[in-house]
Amino acid sequence: MAYAHLRLNNYDSVIYYQQKHLKNIDSLTTDLTLRKKFSAMVWGFSADLQLARKQYDSVLLQVVPNISKQRENKDVIPLMYSLLIAGKTYLAKDDPATSLNYNRELYILAVQIDNKQFLKDAAEQLSATFEQMNQTDSAFLYFRQYAALKDSMETAKFAGRTALYLAARQADNKIMLLQKDNERQGQLKNILIAGFILAVLFSIIITRNLILKRRNEKLRNEQEKSALKRKALELDH
Repeated sequence: MAYAHLRLNNYDSVIYYQQKHLKNIDSLTTDLTLRKKFSAMVWGFSADLQLARKQYDSVLLQVVPNISKQRENKDVIPLMYSLLIAGKTYLAKDDPATSLNYNRELYILAVQIDNKQFLKDAAEQLSATFEQMNQTDSAFLYFRQYAALKDSMETAKFAGRTALYLAARQADNKIMLLQKDNERQGQLKNILIAGFILAVLFSIIITRNLILKRRNEKLRNEQEKSALKRKALELDH
C-alpha cells in the first residue's frame, strides 16, 4: 500500500502505511534477522519518499554512513537497499560516476546471492547511469538485462498465480465432491432411518393384527363351545 501511494504522490498515506507496517513487524516477530530485513524494506520506502520530494542530501546523510557498517556486519539485504538508494540519489544529483560505484557493487552482490529483484534493480540503475554518461552501448546492454529479468519475473509470478489458482480450484472441487458425498450419505442415512421406522411400524401393525385375529378366533371357539354345551343340555332334558 505504501508503494502504491508513493506512485500516486500521496506522501501522507505513504508515511501512515510505513508506520503501520513497522508496528506489524514488532507485533508479529521477535526474530532480529526478520526484523532487520523488513525494516530495511520500510526504510527503502522512506528513502523513496524523500527522493520523490528531492530531499537528496537528507537521504545521503541517512544512507552513506551506514554502508560501511553494513559491509562489515555482512547485513546483505539492508546493504543492498542502501546501495540501491545511494545509487538512485547520486544519479538524481547528476553525479553518475559516484552512482556507478554503488550500482556496480549492488549488481555484484545480487549476482553472488542470486537475488533477481535486486539484480533487476541494479541493471535498471546501471542502464540509466550509463545513459547519463552517454555510454549508449553499456546502457543498452544493461537495459536488455533489466528487460529480460523483468519479463522472466513477471512470467514466474504469473505462473505462480496460475498454479495457486489451479490448486485453489482443485481444492474447491474436492470440497464440493466431499460435500456432495456427505449429502448423499446423509440422504442414504435418512432413507435407512425412514425404512427402519416403516419396518417397525409394519411389524407393530402385523403383530397387532395377529394378536387381534388370535383373540377373535379364541372368542369364536369359546362361543361355539358354549353353544354346543347348551344344545347338549337341551337334549338331556
